[in-house]
Amino acid sequence: MQDLESVSKYINTPFRGIEESTYYPDQGIGLGNCYENPQFKAVSMRKYQYESTSTVEAIKVGLYQTGPLLAVAKVGLEFMFYESGIMDVENSYFFKYHPLLIVGYGRELGVDYWIAKNSFGHLWGEAGYLRTIMVHSGVDVL
Repeated sequence: MQDLESVSKYINTPFRGIEESTYYPDQGIGLGNCYENPQFKAVSMRKYQYESTSTVEAIKVGLYQTGPLLAVAKVGLEFMFYESGIMDVENSYFFKYHPLLIVGYGRELGVDYWIAKNSFGHLWGEAGYLRTIMVHSGVDVL
């Protein structure tokens, strides 16, 4: 996956957007080029702001002011088999970059975590969501 800023510019280009995964499934590897079909476009962006190395507070403010934020995480194989609990994505074995939608945050037993929606569907994780330990710096969000 390219960096998040390049991806956001690509999606925001007129007549482009994001297709439903039914028509453009994740192949699990970087193929180098996108082969979009505007006929199947499900989402486009009206406005975006790229933030590199966002802080926890900046992400919380962004969630409050604009709603869900797109983030790119370095994930390991254990991520693919996540079922529940608070996962430490930052310290997992690196397998690939993967987009997540940060939708909220919480605290459990003294551990701060992000709540993120994944694209694997409702049978993955906690009904399609992941709780991951907050990374306190170096997060790219959109």
